[in-house]
Amino acid sequence: MEEKNAENQPEFRTDSSYAIVAGWLILPAIMMILNIVAAVYIVIAVNPAYLDTYDLIIYITNIILIFFYFLLYIHGSKGNEYCQS
Repeated sequence: MEEKNAENQPEFRTDSSYAIVAGWLILPAIMMILNIVAAVYIVIAVNPAYLDTYDLIIYITNIILIFFYFLLYIHGSKGNEYCQS
């Protein structure tokens, strides 16, 4: 993404269609990491035998979310022709 010009100053390529918002994409990435950590913590630290109905639904939802996060990780690690420069 970064090339050097004649004065050894960094030159950023802005010809991408999402270059205006590329810097802000770190915020959803941080939120995703925090969601994964929270879901894993809840699944590991909470005993489902002591949960009421509403809390049990949240627990099961977190188990499902961990599964989907794992699928997203596998898909993202393979790479995508649209994400490569």
